[in-house]
Amino acid sequence: KLCAKAIFKAKGSLDIVIHNAAARLNIRMPKHEQVTTFVNTNNLGTSRMTKYFTPIMGFGSHFIIIASSFGALSRLDKSKHHYFDFKKQTIEDIDKVMIDYIEDVKARVDDKKGWPEWINVPSKVGQVAIAKILAQDIRLIKNQVLVHAVCPGLIDTELSRAWFKDVSKAATPDQAAVDVLWLVQNRFKDGHGKLISKRRVLKWL
Repeated sequence: KLCAKAIFKAKGSLDIVIHNAAARLNIRMPKHEQVTTFVNTNNLGTSRMTKYFTPIMGFGSHFIIIASSFGALSRLDKSKHHYFDFKKQTIEDIDKVMIDYIEDVKARVDDKKGWPEWINVPSKVGQVAIAKILAQDIRLIKNQVLVHAVCPGLIDTELSRAWFKDVSKAATPDQAAVDVLWLVQNRFKDGHGKLISKRRVLKWL
């Protein structure tokens, strides 16, 4: 909030926002011990970014949420699809779903309720749903703001090396950034409100 205010005061508007804040998942820690911090950072943090930064987006600007291919709705059981119906839900609704999900995981009933084992999947679906909802915002549409959810692919970082045995084909952070910047440089309108990876639109469902 303070950052957005400071930028508005100094510059008046923003041309590009790339939201990539994420809490690490500890492979050795039970999910019920880390789900609160994870969702608060990855999901509620995304909501806070939209709340405070979209009002100062300039004409023809770009709002990009770094997500994952795990954010496709097809990754979830069909019984959960209605929670992420971007045509009916608001960002506040998605926040409520994710807060309830935290409680399910902490109570260790998430599996019984049909949630997947890995907490990263519901989290990423929630992020992509926010991008889709945001893309329908009349204020942003009038201001020609493009909204993308982006899967940068596997990147060779300390975090990915903890989860994946082979990262020999993973991109470096600099390499992954090229495709993200391409969206801005080329104003990829076909990807507005979509999940994108390597300049291609991925299926949501």
